[in-house]
Amino acid sequence: MGKMRKLKSKAFVNSDALAYVTIAEDSCTPRYVMTQYWKQRNPIMRFAYRRYEVRRMVCEVMANAPSDLFARMGFLRLLSMAGHWVTWWKNKVCAATILIHARTDLITTDVDLAALALHLRGRAIALVEVSTGEELTSEINVQKLVDGLAPEEIATARSRLGKALQKSSRMRTGRKCGVPAFGERSGEKETLEEILRLRRKPPKGRRMSYRKIAMILNSRKLKTRSGKPWTPSTIRGIVQRIKPHLARAEATPKYRG
Repeated sequence: MGKMRKLKSKAFVNSDALAYVTIAEDSCTPRYVMTQYWKQRNPIMRFAYRRYEVRRMVCEVMANAPSDLFARMGFLRLLSMAGHWVTWWKNKVCAATILIHARTDLITTDVDLAALALHLRGRAIALVEVSTGEELTSEINVQKLVDGLAPEEIATARSRLGKALQKSSRMRTGRKCGVPAFGERSGEKETLEEILRLRRKPPKGRRMSYRKIAMILNSRKLKTRSGKPWTPSTIRGIVQRIKPHLARAEATPKYRG
């Protein structure tokens, strides 16, 4: 909604930051929209002075946005930039801080806010509430957000957040998020470890062939993700993705006559 001006003094700037601003749903006139915008933008910029350099300020108009925080396009755009290297004025920057005016401006539930704080804390990204100066992703504040909430509710919210992160990844890279690789779903880790164990070279001897590994897995009644028997080509593709050095064929030893 306007160009962000660069801070005049960079001597005391500690890190790069992103800002998230929401405009109330009853914003019907352009003047009221700008009033709501500046009421949040000005405190954020005053707080960031000599602390952070605000690289992007994402403005979300709630009249056009869904009520679900993890389905808003502006919020997805914010997640696509947070913690990743993005181009800003021909420079590569990585913002590890998100500034908001107040947690109520997110217009979301306590469960979604707790799931968001847990995710950002795991990625070492700080969520700072400017009106109070508190970091919502600190250990104490995260515990306060989680207390009183059922684990099932948080798990459901984090599942929805995971789908939102897939969308934000597509927005950042332009690539589609495909099916998870073999070994990333439940019940596949043990089979993957067994494939890699069988493929490793023993102290004396040669690596086991893909055909023999497929025969062993089929004899143990282990199925692929689609429920079909194992084939040498399927095993080779998995090994080549996880451990490329195990996929290389060994040279046949030469014997001098």
